[in-house]
Amino acid sequence: MPWISIIDDKEATGELKEIYEEIKGERGKIANIMKVHSLHPHAMKAHMDLYVTLMFGKSGLTREERELIAVVVSATNGCEYCVNHHAEALNHYWKDIEKVQKLIQDFKSLELPERTLRMLEYAVKLTKTPKEINRADIDALRECVFSDEDILNINLIVSYFDFVNRIALGLGVEFTPEEVREYKEGEDMKDKMQLLNLHISRIKEIVDSPIDTNEKLKTICKLLRDSVPYYDWVGFYLVHQSREKELVLGPFNGEPTEHVKIPFRKGLCSQAAERKETIIVQDVSEETDYLSCSTKVKSEVVIPIFKKGKLVGELDIDSHTISPFTDEDRRFLEKVCEIVSVLFY
Repeated sequence: MPWISIIDDKEATGELKEIYEEIKGERGKIANIMKVHSLHPHAMKAHMDLYVTLMFGKSGLTREERELIAVVVSATNGCEYCVNHHAEALNHYWKDIEKVQKLIQDFKSLELPERTLRMLEYAVKLTKTPKEINRADIDALRECVFSDEDILNINLIVSYFDFVNRIALGLGVEFTPEEVREYKEGEDMKDKMQLLNLHISRIKEIVDSPIDTNEKLKTICKLLRDSVPYYDWVGFYLVHQSREKELVLGPFNGEPTEHVKIPFRKGLCSQAAERKETIIVQDVSEETDYLSCSTKVKSEVVIPIFKKGKLVGELDIDSHTISPFTDEDRRFLEKVCEIVSVLFY
């Protein structure tokens, strides 16, 4: 427990409860470093926004480089809390915990690229002797092909971890094995969410492009199938304009299917149409009302598409993997359907 009072998420009310719920929605958990802000909810929200922007926002620095800075700065400050968290995050990329441990002890003991060494040397100097930083240190980073924007981001990330290390050390914030495990498990999810958000931007560009509607939907199907390994068949079904209880196959990407017309009374697509909600089946062998397209298909997700409250179509995705779809897939695909709804009549 920290050395000051905290309000747990189960006890939170009002604005603090709203902020906790927002953070849990975005991150899946409330870290101890956030809970220590609970007596100052505005500061908690501002802190989280800064963290997400610096560590996951658009940048010339890779995620690996950002986690490298986090580990080395935190090790320099002796902040076990941040070292433990970000060592797990870095190992997500390195897959070599012994190498990570050597980095924590002395980054110069590793054979790192010159670019990385210069970046970490700057980070340590700014952390230990900030008054001694001079123009030559910036020029040294430029020599390693860091742009001025990259240098700003390096500075901001180093300064952020100097800041957060002092919060953890100054208030007795401790890590627990459970929290570190959740952080490690969350790295895959965060990287996936970041990738899906990039796809959202690309899909908006496709929808706004001058190509015809059919080509737009074909391009979106290809983008989804190419980008997510377990999206093995991606297609749109359209509600028949004269027979409103029938779905007609539209643009798709994947193997041809015999199900070019589906009445509302059959299959998962009909369930989604009738119930007007997303249907996820993680194992189609356990589903009685399932129209088989191929023995390869192990799971399926169907998302209805609405325009002005009226069902106009569906997005159907088959996977050759059992139980691949997550809540992140659901939210992402529902957002995709919201964006493409303007293309339907």
